Amino acid sequence: MVKAAHAAAGVELEEAAVFLELHARVDDQGNRVPHLNCLVRAGTQYGWRAVGQLLAAQHKIRVDFSANVRNWYGGFVYGTVASEHKPREELDASPLQWAASGIPIPFCEVLPPKWHQGERQPKLSPLQAYDLCTRRQVRNEAEAWVVAKAMEREGQRGLLAFLLEHTNVEGFIGKVVFASQCEEEARRQQSHVQCVLVMNQKRQLEHKQICMYVCIYMLHCCVLGFVCMNVCDVIPCFPFVVVSRS
Repeated sequence: MVKAAHAAAGVELEEAAVFLELHARVDDQGNRVPHLNCLVRAGTQYGWRAVGQLLAAQHKIRVDFSANVRNWYGGFVYGTVASEHKPREELDASPLQWAASGIPIPFCEVLPPKWHQGERQPKLSPLQAYDLCTRRQVRNEAEAWVVAKAMEREGQRGLLAFLLEHTNVEGFIGKVVFASQCEEEARRQQSHVQCVLVMNQKRQLEHKQICMYVCIYMLHCCVLGFVCMNVCDVIPCFPFVVVSRS
Protein backbone atom coordinates (compact mmCIF):
# COMPACT_ATOMS: atom_id res chain seq x y z
CA MET A 1 0.00 0.00 0.00
CA VAL A 2 2.73 2.47 1.00
CA LYS A 3 4.92 1.36 -1.89
CA ALA A 4 2.04 1.76 -4.36
CA ALA A 5 1.22 5.26 -3.07
CA HIS A 6 4.85 6.31 -3.52
CA ALA A 7 4.95 4.84 -7.00
CA ALA A 8 1.74 6.70 -7.93
CA ALA A 9 3.37 9.91 -6.65
CA GLY A 10 6.40 9.27 -8.84
CA VAL A 11 8.69 8.26 -5.98
CA GLU A 12 10.83 5.15 -6.32
CA LEU A 13 11.49 3.55 -2.93
CA GLU A 14 14.64 1.59 -2.11
CA GLU A 15 13.72 0.29 1.35
CA ALA A 16 10.82 0.33 3.80
CA ALA A 17 10.09 -0.94 7.29
CA VAL A 18 6.82 -0.98 9.26
CA PHE A 19 6.65 -0.98 13.06
CA LEU A 20 3.54 -1.64 15.14
CA GLU A 21 3.30 0.34 18.40
CA LEU A 22 0.71 1.54 20.88
CA HIS A 23 -0.64 5.03 20.46
CA ALA A 24 -1.04 7.42 23.39
CA ARG A 25 -4.78 7.67 22.54
CA VAL A 26 -7.10 5.11 24.19
CA ASP A 27 -10.39 3.56 23.03
CA ASP A 28 -13.72 3.39 24.89
CA GLN A 29 -12.45 0.49 27.01
CA GLY A 30 -9.35 2.42 28.06
CA ASN A 31 -6.97 0.37 25.88
CA ARG A 32 -4.23 2.13 23.97
CA VAL A 33 -4.93 2.17 20.24
CA PRO A 34 -2.29 0.46 18.06
CA HIS A 35 -0.93 2.28 15.02
CA LEU A 36 1.74 1.73 12.39
CA ASN A 37 4.98 3.62 11.87
CA CYS A 38 6.32 3.30 8.34
CA LEU A 39 9.96 4.10 7.67
CA VAL A 40 10.86 4.60 4.00
CA ARG A 41 14.02 5.43 2.09
CA ALA A 42 14.17 6.69 -1.50
CA GLY A 43 17.02 7.38 -3.86
CA THR A 44 16.11 11.08 -4.13
CA GLN A 45 14.56 13.64 -1.82
CA TYR A 46 10.82 14.20 -2.22
CA GLY A 47 7.82 15.89 -0.61
CA TRP A 48 5.37 14.03 1.59
CA ARG A 49 2.15 15.87 0.68
CA ALA A 50 1.43 14.00 -2.54
CA VAL A 51 1.92 10.61 -0.88
CA GLY A 52 -0.32 11.59 2.06
CA GLN A 53 -3.08 12.80 -0.27
CA LEU A 54 -2.99 9.55 -2.26
CA LEU A 55 -3.21 7.40 0.87
CA ALA A 56 -6.16 9.45 2.11
CA ALA A 57 -7.99 9.39 -1.25
CA GLN A 58 -7.37 5.76 -2.22
CA HIS A 59 -7.31 3.99 1.16
CA LYS A 60 -8.92 6.50 3.56
CA ILE A 61 -5.76 6.45 5.66
CA ARG A 62 -4.70 9.64 7.39
CA VAL A 63 -0.96 9.93 7.91
CA ASP A 64 1.21 12.17 10.06
CA PHE A 65 4.86 12.71 9.26
CA SER A 66 7.34 12.79 12.12
CA ALA A 67 9.61 15.80 12.47
CA ASN A 68 11.90 13.98 14.92
CA VAL A 69 13.12 11.21 12.60
CA ARG A 70 15.50 12.86 10.15
CA ASN A 71 17.21 9.91 8.47
CA TRP A 72 17.03 6.15 7.90
CA TYR A 73 19.34 5.37 10.81
CA GLY A 74 17.31 7.50 13.24
CA GLY A 75 14.12 5.74 12.16
CA PHE A 76 15.64 2.37 12.97
CA VAL A 77 16.68 3.62 16.40
CA TYR A 78 13.18 4.93 17.07
CA GLY A 79 11.49 1.70 16.04
CA THR A 80 13.79 -0.92 17.54
CA VAL A 81 15.54 0.58 20.60
CA ALA A 82 13.84 1.02 23.97
CA SER A 83 13.64 4.47 25.50
CA GLU A 84 12.39 6.24 28.61
CA HIS A 85 8.96 6.71 27.02
CA LYS A 86 8.82 3.37 25.19
CA PRO A 87 9.88 0.34 27.26
CA ARG A 88 11.27 -2.75 25.58
CA GLU A 89 8.04 -4.74 26.04
CA GLU A 90 6.19 -2.21 23.86
CA LEU A 91 8.57 -2.55 20.91
CA ASP A 92 7.44 -4.46 17.81
CA ALA A 93 9.10 -7.87 18.09
CA SER A 94 8.61 -8.65 14.39
CA PRO A 95 8.57 -5.49 12.21
CA LEU A 96 8.07 -5.86 8.48
CA GLN A 97 10.88 -5.03 6.06
CA TRP A 98 10.99 -4.58 2.32
CA ALA A 99 13.82 -3.75 -0.09
CA ALA A 100 13.85 -3.17 -3.84
CA SER A 101 16.79 -5.55 -4.09
CA GLY A 102 14.70 -8.31 -2.49
CA ILE A 103 17.05 -8.69 0.51
CA PRO A 104 16.40 -6.19 3.33
CA ILE A 105 19.33 -5.39 5.60
CA PRO A 106 18.76 -7.00 9.04
CA PHE A 107 18.22 -4.60 11.90
CA CYS A 108 21.16 -6.05 13.81
CA GLU A 109 23.45 -4.99 10.96
CA VAL A 110 22.02 -1.47 10.72
CA LEU A 111 22.44 -0.61 14.43
CA PRO A 112 25.58 -1.20 16.52
CA PRO A 113 25.31 -3.77 19.34
CA LYS A 114 25.28 -1.12 22.10
CA TRP A 115 21.85 0.05 20.94
CA HIS A 116 20.38 -3.39 21.63
CA GLN A 117 21.78 -3.60 25.17
CA GLY A 118 20.29 -0.50 26.77
CA GLU A 119 17.84 2.32 26.20
CA ARG A 120 17.78 5.39 23.99
CA GLN A 121 18.70 8.45 25.98
CA PRO A 122 17.59 11.55 24.12
CA LYS A 123 19.27 14.90 24.48
CA LEU A 124 18.04 16.90 27.44
CA SER A 125 15.79 19.86 26.84
CA PRO A 126 16.96 23.29 28.13
CA LEU A 127 14.62 23.01 31.13
CA GLN A 128 15.86 19.50 31.96
CA ALA A 129 19.47 20.67 31.66
CA TYR A 130 18.65 23.66 33.89
CA ASP A 131 17.10 21.42 36.57
CA LEU A 132 20.07 19.06 36.44
CA CYS A 133 22.67 21.84 36.68
CA THR A 134 20.74 23.40 39.56
CA ARG A 135 20.59 20.13 41.50
CA ARG A 136 24.30 19.49 40.91
CA GLN A 137 25.12 23.13 41.81
CA VAL A 138 27.04 23.70 38.57
CA ARG A 139 28.62 27.18 38.62
CA ASN A 140 30.73 27.31 35.42
CA GLU A 141 31.28 25.57 32.10
CA ALA A 142 34.13 23.38 33.39
CA GLU A 143 31.94 21.98 36.16
CA ALA A 144 29.21 21.25 33.60
CA TRP A 145 31.56 19.15 31.48
CA VAL A 146 32.82 17.31 34.57
CA VAL A 147 29.26 16.43 35.57
CA ALA A 148 28.41 15.38 32.00
CA LYS A 149 31.42 13.06 31.77
CA ALA A 150 30.66 11.57 35.18
CA MET A 151 27.08 10.86 34.10
CA GLU A 152 28.33 9.36 30.84
CA ARG A 153 30.40 6.84 32.80
CA GLU A 154 27.16 5.85 34.53
CA GLY A 155 25.46 5.33 31.17
CA GLN A 156 23.56 8.65 31.10
CA ARG A 157 24.57 10.74 28.10
CA GLY A 158 21.68 13.22 27.92
CA LEU A 159 23.59 16.15 29.43
CA LEU A 160 26.66 15.40 27.33
CA ALA A 161 24.55 15.44 24.15
CA PHE A 162 23.01 18.75 25.22
CA LEU A 163 26.40 20.37 25.85
CA LEU A 164 27.90 19.05 22.62
CA GLU A 165 25.08 20.50 20.50
CA HIS A 166 24.71 23.78 22.40
CA THR A 167 26.38 26.71 20.65
CA ASN A 168 27.07 28.71 23.84
CA VAL A 169 27.55 26.47 26.87
CA GLU A 170 29.19 29.25 28.89
CA GLY A 171 26.23 31.54 28.27
CA PHE A 172 23.75 28.83 29.24
CA ILE A 173 25.56 28.07 32.52
CA GLY A 174 25.73 31.81 33.18
CA LYS A 175 21.94 31.98 32.91
CA VAL A 176 21.59 29.03 35.29
CA VAL A 177 23.88 30.69 37.85
CA PHE A 178 22.16 34.07 37.45
CA ALA A 179 18.73 32.49 37.97
CA SER A 180 19.97 30.74 41.12
CA GLN A 181 21.48 33.98 42.43
CA CYS A 182 18.25 35.87 41.78
CA GLU A 183 16.31 33.20 43.64
CA GLU A 184 18.72 33.33 46.58
CA GLU A 185 18.61 37.14 46.67
CA ALA A 186 14.80 37.08 46.61
CA ARG A 187 14.85 34.57 49.46
CA ARG A 188 17.16 36.81 51.49
CA GLN A 189 15.00 39.87 50.89
CA GLN A 190 11.91 37.93 51.89
CA SER A 191 13.67 36.75 55.04
CA HIS A 192 14.72 40.34 55.83
CA VAL A 193 11.16 41.57 55.35
CA GLN A 194 9.87 38.85 57.66
CA CYS A 195 12.46 39.80 60.31
CA VAL A 196 11.43 43.45 60.09
CA LEU A 197 7.78 42.49 60.46
CA VAL A 198 8.55 40.34 63.51
CA MET A 199 10.57 43.15 65.10
CA ASN A 200 7.77 45.65 64.45
CA GLN A 201 5.21 43.29 65.94
CA LYS A 202 7.44 42.80 68.97
CA ARG A 203 7.87 46.56 69.42
CA GLN A 204 4.13 47.11 69.09
CA LEU A 205 3.52 44.45 71.72
CA GLU A 206 6.07 46.03 74.05
CA HIS A 207 4.48 49.46 73.48
CA LYS A 208 1.06 48.05 74.30
CA GLN A 209 2.43 46.43 77.46
CA ILE A 210 4.03 49.73 78.55
CA CYS A 211 0.79 51.61 77.89
CA MET A 212 -1.10 49.02 79.90
CA TYR A 213 1.32 49.32 82.83
CA VAL A 214 1.04 53.12 82.74
CA CYS A 215 -2.75 52.92 82.73
CA ILE A 216 -2.71 50.48 85.64
CA TYR A 217 -0.33 52.75 87.56
CA MET A 218 -2.47 55.81 86.92
CA LEU A 219 -5.60 53.94 87.93
CA HIS A 220 -3.87 52.78 91.06
CA CYS A 221 -2.86 56.36 91.89
CA CYS A 222 -6.41 57.59 91.31
CA VAL A 223 -7.80 54.92 93.63
CA LEU A 224 -5.32 55.81 96.38
CA GLY A 225 -6.13 59.50 96.01
CA PHE A 226 -9.86 58.81 96.28
CA VAL A 227 -9.34 56.72 99.43
CA CYS A 228 -7.22 59.41 101.04
CA MET A 229 -9.87 62.03 100.36
CA ASN A 230 -12.55 59.87 101.93
CA VAL A 231 -10.43 59.21 105.00
CA CYS A 232 -9.88 62.90 105.49
CA ASP A 233 -13.63 63.50 105.35
CA VAL A 234 -14.33 60.88 108.04
CA ILE A 235 -11.62 61.70 110.60
CA PRO A 236 -12.63 64.86 112.68
CA CYS A 237 -10.24 67.74 112.89
CA PHE A 238 -9.32 68.62 116.52
CA PRO A 239 -8.16 72.14 117.35
CA PHE A 240 -4.61 72.54 118.50
CA VAL A 241 -4.04 74.82 121.54
CA VAL A 242 -0.68 76.31 121.97
CA VAL A 243 0.13 77.02 125.59
CA SER A 244 2.94 79.32 126.28
CA ARG A 245 4.61 79.89 129.59
CA SER A 246 5.05 83.38 130.73
